[in-house]
Amino acid sequence: MEPQYFEEREKKSDLSIVDTMIANAKEEEAKKNLKVKLPIIVDISVSQEDFDKYEECRLSCVTNMLGFTNVEMCTGLSRNKIKAIIKNYTELAKEFK
Repeated sequence: MEPQYFEEREKKSDLSIVDTMIANAKEEEAKKNLKVKLPIIVDISVSQEDFDKYEECRLSCVTNMLGFTNVEMCTGLSRNKIKAIIKNYTELAKEFK
């Protein structure tokens, strides 16, 4: 009986070694294929008219303002312009009101 126990124990330790090797290989592969999203800095100018369109849509309560597809349809603005307005809303509101 004891020899079987040791054999099973050996098999388990062999499996844990193999599991560790597989995990390490997967980790190394993941490091090689790691994709990093970097922000792209683009100057987007927002006019009074653009801001007014955004505000009209926002105040109408027609859509969630983070639902970009709906906001695009409601305002006619591009997604990037909408994101720029959201990101700089406080400054734009002070400037255009």
